[in-house]
Amino acid sequence: MVEVEKKPISLEKWLFAGFAVTMLLSTVMIILASSGKESVYSAYVTDAEGDYQLQQVNVMSDDLGENGMGYTVANTMSTPMLVNDWREPHRTMLMVISPEKPFDEAEANAIHDFVTKSGGKVIIASDSDNAQRVAEKFGVTYFPVPMMDSLRYYETHVQNDPTTKTSSDMRNVWALASIDRDVREMGDGPRSMGCDELMLSQNSISECRSPVLFRQATALQLLQEEDPIDPEQARNAMYLAHASTAAFLDNQGNKDVNDPKNTRLGEGETGLIVRIDYPGIEVLDKVRGDREDMVSVTGSIVFISNDDSFANFLWDKDTAERTGHPSYCNPDYYLDHACWNGGDDGLNPGTDTAWKGNSAFFSALLVDMMEHDNDEISNTVTRHREQFYVVF
Repeated sequence: MVEVEKKPISLEKWLFAGFAVTMLLSTVMIILASSGKESVYSAYVTDAEGDYQLQQVNVMSDDLGENGMGYTVANTMSTPMLVNDWREPHRTMLMVISPEKPFDEAEANAIHDFVTKSGGKVIIASDSDNAQRVAEKFGVTYFPVPMMDSLRYYETHVQNDPTTKTSSDMRNVWALASIDRDVREMGDGPRSMGCDELMLSQNSISECRSPVLFRQATALQLLQEEDPIDPEQARNAMYLAHASTAAFLDNQGNKDVNDPKNTRLGEGETGLIVRIDYPGIEVLDKVRGDREDMVSVTGSIVFISNDDSFANFLWDKDTAERTGHPSYCNPDYYLDHACWNGGDDGLNPGTDTAWKGNSAFFSALLVDMMEHDNDEISNTVTRHREQFYVVF
């Protein structure tokens, strides 16, 4: 019998085996940790159990896509950094709804470059500080505690029973939002004008405000006018919506408006929606004459202090009404606080004061950010929404 020499296992094989085992265990742990958890804020879940379907954003995705507004809807697959690889980033809108974990430094820098160098468009909605690393690249801060407003909170009723009001919750805030102007700088006339459907559809948006509902939001604050990374780059930073002067951060978790440790941020500083535009970015696109040339575009990013604002139950008017969110202000429900159809800084009751679902405002905002009116780009592009991308 020939005796076979036994060779020791090399270090490389031991390391490879260890790596393989580690990867296998990691995969198993992720599967175990994720088992039993329902996905929320997904653009692709359509059959979640019970009320979980109300917390998806598939209705928004459908409304924006091929059978709705006509945009090309796509998926980032894994990381927001991949959005920089799109062929026309200045015609791409990245939607980040309720990030599950904090952005890392590379992702935050990639999003900043996408907006400020490539002219990309971004909407980030979060009511935690998971978006903070991105926000600070733009001079914005998210507060990691709930915000409450004792003057501007909306009332709901029991599902399918409009006669029975549910318990009041000062975390459920309403605001009147502008699309393209700093709401603090609007005159009395535009501030009191409610945007009707014709104004929103024709982008006649600069002289009116729309009601937007938030569920258990936090607050945003714009810390500086200039860009923190490149202070020389031109930009326009604005509050599109903010809470009332009575709003406070519930730092102590006691919901006590009189607790001095529950911070008040000041007049017009308790932000709910912040928009920042970067005009004058030069990119390549199709121009008149069916040729490519450099054009000037505007990169835009919008920070929103609540993810539920995009969920099915607040996005879609019919779903909202079915779940107890009426489109009008029931006077019996607003005896000791304001609704948006009148009062101090409310809408003129003689204008359109109906809440049309949050889709009315955010759809018009998205269209405005996409620059369909950019006359430097060929109208064979700007008139065809399928050549613009919405990426979830």
